[in-house]
Amino acid sequence: MNRLFALLFPARYRYLPASRLLNVSLRSLHILGFSVFTGGYWFGQPNGELAPWLWLAMVSGGLMVLIELYGSFSFVVELRGLAVFLKLGLLALVPAVGEYGVWLLATVIVLASVTSHMRGKYRHMSILPADTIERLAGRVSS
Repeated sequence: MNRLFALLFPARYRYLPASRLLNVSLRSLHILGFSVFTGGYWFGQPNGELAPWLWLAMVSGGLMVLIELYGSFSFVVELRGLAVFLKLGLLALVPAVGEYGVWLLATVIVLASVTSHMRGKYRHMSILPADTIERLAGRVSS
């Protein structure tokens, strides 16, 4: 178990080669896709015209999450990761709420803006007690 946690939660964050360029490129594609999708949804464009933009947003967002998980699975217990799950939950509700879906999309945009621009100490804040991951990974004694 300790080996698994040590693999998922490395002592030092792992970086991909050219990770900055990759992240900026993916984030730009993600913002483009989600913006066009949201605008089209807001103004009642046909689903067929919105689908490619939704796919662009989903694929680029998914790749960004995979890059974060490669770095460390601590992402899932930090505020930035929890914000991603909250946004996904809100997006899943869009088809169920009819005309109010535009307000959920607007909420997702505001949430994304706030969480991506908050100070790093808050964005990277873990919901777990400070030494929990270190103990589970076997790097400190209980």
